[in-house]
Amino acid sequence: MSLIKPELPEEEDSFFVSWSDLVTLLLVFFVYLFSISEINPNKFFEAKTSMNHAMGPSDQFDRLKEFEEFQSNLKQSFAELQKLIQEESLEDVISVSYLDNQLEINVGNQILFDLGSVELKSEAQVVLKDLVHVLQGSDNQIIVEGHTDNTPIQSKQYPSNWELSAARASQVVRFFIANDMHKRRFLVVGKASNSPLAANDTAENRARNRRIKIVVKPS
Repeated sequence: MSLIKPELPEEEDSFFVSWSDLVTLLLVFFVYLFSISEINPNKFFEAKTSMNHAMGPSDQFDRLKEFEEFQSNLKQSFAELQKLIQEESLEDVISVSYLDNQLEINVGNQILFDLGSVELKSEAQVVLKDLVHVLQGSDNQIIVEGHTDNTPIQSKQYPSNWELSAARASQVVRFFIANDMHKRRFLVVGKASNSPLAANDTAENRARNRRIKIVVKPS
């Protein structure tokens, strides 16, 4: 007795052909995905290292450590300056404060300059050299501001207190640079009479307002 293989209907045969094609296409697709997603270990490590350096915890830790070192250096400088002022009896001409993570030093012009002049006095150079010794050991940014009282000045060289205050600040910075402090650390600002310590209503207050302010802050 012979067995007769039943014939599949044409529509059912077409269904099996389409299904096998779909499975084959899916297999090819997943093989392709796997091939393009294969990880290069070297490139992955390089990318990971780069991301950690830019954003990772180690970078944040380094920044925190730098900030703590900066604070420590400033506090040490603050203590050294207080000692210097006391030992040299400079309370009347120099004041120092440590506030908002920056060091501020006010040096009165009576020890730095004659009225209307930008030439440093001989005693000014002694005081500024002491400041160099204190500030030279770090790499922090230093802003040197020139301040005047509200007495008008009008000369060919200095038409106003703006020019005079900026020239005095520049002279102090030039002295620092000449004594081996790096010029990239400095910023010179002339403020004229716009940031007084006291009202310009007495000779004593005007003398207080004529000053150089040195601000040390993170670079």
